[in-house]
Amino acid sequence: MALFSGNLDKLRAAGVILSGATADDIEIDIYVLLRAARAFKKEIA
Repeated sequence: MALFSGNLDKLRAAGVILSGATADDIEIDIYVLLRAARAFKKEIA
């Protein structure tokens, strides 16, 4: 699965799909591109 958008709704949906695949013992590969990686960045004030 490739994550290319930093939209929280899309990232949450991808997490649900990937956790279900992991629970079924399916091997998964996750590719996080730059725009999606920014969603995981912690803002330091």
